[in-house]
Parts: sequence; C-alpha cells; structure tokens
Amino acid sequence: MSKESFFRYLLSFDNLIINPTILDLYMDMNKPLSHYFIASSHNTYLTGSQLTGRSSVEMYRQVLLTGCRCIELDVVDSEGKKDEAEIRHVHTPIKPVPFMDVIIAIRDYAFKVSPYPLILSIENHCR
Repeated sequence: MSKESFFRYLLSFDNLIINPTILDLYMDMNKPLSHYFIASSHNTYLTGSQLTGRSSVEMYRQVLLTGCRCIELDVVDSEGKKDEAEIRHVHTPIKPVPFMDVIIAIRDYAFKVSPYPLILSIENHCR
C-alpha cells in the first residue's frame, strides 16, 4: 500500500473514530427565534456602496439563494409614479428598484434553499 493510499484510508469514513450518523446535521427548531444565528443582509438591494453602487432586484435573488434569512427593504414613495413604492436609500443618488419587483423576487426565491422563516426588515419612509 502506498503512503498516499494509507493516508486516504486513515482519513476515510471507514476509519472514523465516531459513529458517522453523529455527523448528520440536526437542529432543534423548537426554541425561540432569538436563540439562533440568522444570516442577514443590510442594504440588500445594493451591488456596491450606498453612494456609488447600483440597485438591483437580482441582489435579493442572490442572497436568498445563498441562505440569507433576514433581508432589508428601504421602502420610499415613488417620485415618478403616484401611489407606488420603491426600494432605495434615501438622500443618495442610487436609482430605485420597484417595490413590487422585489416582492415578486422574494415570493419566488425565499424558500428555494431554506424552509426556515424569512424576516423582512422594512425601513418604511412612505407617507
């Protein structure tokens, strides 16, 4: 047996010091929400900095597909369309994304990779 084969055997599942069933992922999901680490995203809609970046609905899709369970929505009144909301950072030159487009992306991707609750952190600047 070569040295490499011997090392592979030592590190294989056939030679584990513990029962391999212990390695199965299990989480007791019966505790209060505050007892868990929650992957979150701040300024989710931004592809870069809040002063020079771009806003994109795609960012919501990306963070949800990577397991993020808390996303931020900075909701403001639309400057161009009456009675419609947008997602953007107030007092910055970043172009907005339509609120409904973001909600549709959340609907379509929120539970693709995780069955756990999704927290929407809504910063409401609407009148």
